[in-house]
Amino acid sequence: MKTIFRFIVTTIGMVLIVMSIAAILFSTQAGAVADAAFERMLGYIYQTDVTIDHVVFLPRQRAMLVQGLTIQNPPPFKAGPAIEMGELLVTVAPTTLLSSQPVVKEVLMKDAEFYIRYEVGRGSNLGKLDENAQRFNTSQPSSTSPVLAKREYVIKSFRSEKAVLDVSANFVPGTSLQLDVAPFSLEELSSSNPVSTMQLGTLFIRSVLREAISVKGLLKPVADKLDDELQRLREGEGRTGSVSEVEQS
Repeated sequence: MKTIFRFIVTTIGMVLIVMSIAAILFSTQAGAVADAAFERMLGYIYQTDVTIDHVVFLPRQRAMLVQGLTIQNPPPFKAGPAIEMGELLVTVAPTTLLSSQPVVKEVLMKDAEFYIRYEVGRGSNLGKLDENAQRFNTSQPSSTSPVLAKREYVIKSFRSEKAVLDVSANFVPGTSLQLDVAPFSLEELSSSNPVSTMQLGTLFIRSVLREAISVKGLLKPVADKLDDELQRLREGEGRTGSVSEVEQS
């Protein structure tokens, strides 16, 4: 259960990238503009193709709904989805939007699916996404970097209505396995540990890998490879310590 909690808690890393475009969250700009901004942000951090079906602003609810989010496998993995989310609803405390640490009142995730693929000589597709986000997190910002990606947030509540893990590997036949994660709610997730979008993006990937390792019925060789992958990512995260501190909270 602890691994499931870690997995679900840090899925908010993906959702909170929405907050990086907070300047237009309650503006009158068309949803298509937000679609493009969100896609560019995610694509830049994870260095892969990202698509969004639609972004809907809900001014009365002080919220934004992201529909049909798909993050593709990064090169050199075969083309296909790594992460798919049906809907993400982010509700904020409007008076905190311009503060140094905006407050996210609730994040609701619906119909999420994560495809974990491990290949000999390449590692995992999610591990590659983690590496891409990690390079962004530790590099010096450039003129093309999305500055708001470094912004920190406080998360009050997270709810997951449905999530699925799909795990496979290319070195053991018949390793494909699916796990349904039951709906549940968590409160006061990061009140004492505000985190940045980039840190959450990295934590998000690692938590999915941790959950996959714990899947009942997963063959031991695959679990061992995924565990090695997770350890490698932790060792390569740099010397800042910020990500590890949040992982342990």
